[in-house]
Amino acid sequence: MLEITDHKTKQTALARFINIISFTDQPIQKKFILFFMGVLFWFILMFAVSIITNRNMSIITLYVYIAILLMSTTLLAIFTVTISKSFARPVTSIIKQIRALSEGRVDITKKIEVNSKDEIGILSNDFNYLMEEIHDLSTFKKIIEEDDNLEDVYYRLGTVFMYPRQTSRIFASNSGPT
Repeated sequence: MLEITDHKTKQTALARFINIISFTDQPIQKKFILFFMGVLFWFILMFAVSIITNRNMSIITLYVYIAILLMSTTLLAIFTVTISKSFARPVTSIIKQIRALSEGRVDITKKIEVNSKDEIGILSNDFNYLMEEIHDLSTFKKIIEEDDNLEDVYYRLGTVFMYPRQTSRIFASNSGPT
């Protein structure tokens, strides 16, 4: 029995170690910043090695190396910030919408802005569609709960099915057939 506990402890320690070195528990933006730091480290290391190996380097060559290092670092920083924000924004928006949904607030006007056609863009589009469907279902539920008689419910639900994207207008009018 003691060996099983030790084995589980070793697995847990190994899992924690893998999470630490793979940054599994870190937010996306922090992962990109860590990536930036790693690439910057290698740029500086390569720069230092090239200077050490070329001791007879002219001052112009040294300035060219420094300029290349500064330009590549600047481009790397710009790409890191841009790419990390392109991942983090839609995911953060989806998280906020899920939390609002779990609290019972369905706001169809707060759609997630889709700027890409990659997997994040597809996820955002599908989530917007899901929110519309949930809004429609909650509208049906409110119609049934608010109307006094079955005839009013049938009338409003029939109108909703005939004009599905105008549910907010139909929901606003609480009058039955005239």
